[in-house]
Amino acid sequence: MKFLYATCNEMIDLLPGYCKLFNKYWGLEQEVDVLGFDPPSFDLPKNFKFVSLGKQEDYPNKVWTDPILPIIKNLKEEYFVLALADLFPINYVRKDLVEKGIRLIKEEKVQKIAFFKGSEKQNSACLPFDEDFIVLGQHAEYRSSLEPGLWSKQHFLKYAERGMTAWDYEIKNMRRSTCDGAVILFARDKPIFPWVNVLVKGQFNYKTWDQIQKTAALHWSWSCWHKLNSEDIQIYERYKDLYP
Repeated sequence: MKFLYATCNEMIDLLPGYCKLFNKYWGLEQEVDVLGFDPPSFDLPKNFKFVSLGKQEDYPNKVWTDPILPIIKNLKEEYFVLALADLFPINYVRKDLVEKGIRLIKEEKVQKIAFFKGSEKQNSACLPFDEDFIVLGQHAEYRSSLEPGLWSKQHFLKYAERGMTAWDYEIKNMRRSTCDGAVILFARDKPIFPWVNVLVKGQFNYKTWDQIQKTAALHWSWSCWHKLNSEDIQIYERYKDLYP
């Protein structure tokens, strides 16, 4: 299975923290392709491979689809995992549900499987799918979200146009993806591979940081699954000075 981690020159310094948390919670057996522009100045773990997208200056500011589209179009598999640079893993992956998700996508029963639980609005718009998954409603918001998850290649490409930023992909496609018939799943109980935003709009996520400091259980958002342990918080905190 291809696991694609998309980054850029401005976010390449997040990579050491991501690598450490990924290998802690997923494991060295899963290879990760790091899609970026200038290669990192530091060594990567053996299961991480840097894949150059060319020169960042060759693309208009923040255009995201143009460099990444050739990579995805040329994938041999009809499915892949996509993760964005500033979304750090915070708990163990449920590999059984990943494998089941791959089977469902291969059978063309499902087009996308989100690794985290949705927002309250999204969850309220979900219906039962089977004993492991719930399905996102056709009228739900953010059906085109780029949160970490397992994608059908065909479904991703359906909404990817040249010249789009990542924000464009999520927001401009919200109306297009409403009632499109695509089956988008969340895990029924605990999430498949939860994550936390380290950055917001390129700056350290102080809102989440403040929430963590206020809660003894280290919660940062809307459910009990949104929390970090003390070791992971130290990794998270390192980026306060790098991205003030």
